[in-house]
Amino acid sequence: FGDRPLDNSLVNSNKGFRKLLEDGQLPWSKDQYNVTSYQHRLPQCIIIGARKCGTRALIEFLKLHSQIISPNDEMHFFSNDTNYKLGSEWYRQKMPLSYPDQITIEKTPKYFISVISPSRIHRMNSSIKLIAILRHPTTRVISDYTQI
Repeated sequence: FGDRPLDNSLVNSNKGFRKLLEDGQLPWSKDQYNVTSYQHRLPQCIIIGARKCGTRALIEFLKLHSQIISPNDEMHFFSNDTNYKLGSEWYRQKMPLSYPDQITIEKTPKYFISVISPSRIHRMNSSIKLIAILRHPTTRVISDYTQI
């Protein structure tokens, strides 16, 4: 919908954009796509970072955008041998359904500290985008400690 203007029902609404988005009442639809274009896709981007650095907050904010799709759970596909042995088709099926113009993003902070994850990610897609979330080490440790 990037180049589509908002129609008057949205502009004149007193509900607010977020409420309309949550209620599925926005004035545009994905009817322009056929059913076969709505499918599970491998992620084009992966969010990594240490615990308590804000990876969950980032993905939740990104998912507010209609063009961003992400699974609800951390996959641990590249860092867990059991999951990795299930293959890329298993991994792809774990991704949410998306349209071709949407961006699929996975978030698993453990990839940041995993020794085997970088080569596995590169093998799957050498041009994948990585977003690394960092935080001051002292603040991060205090946050981690208080959670425990």
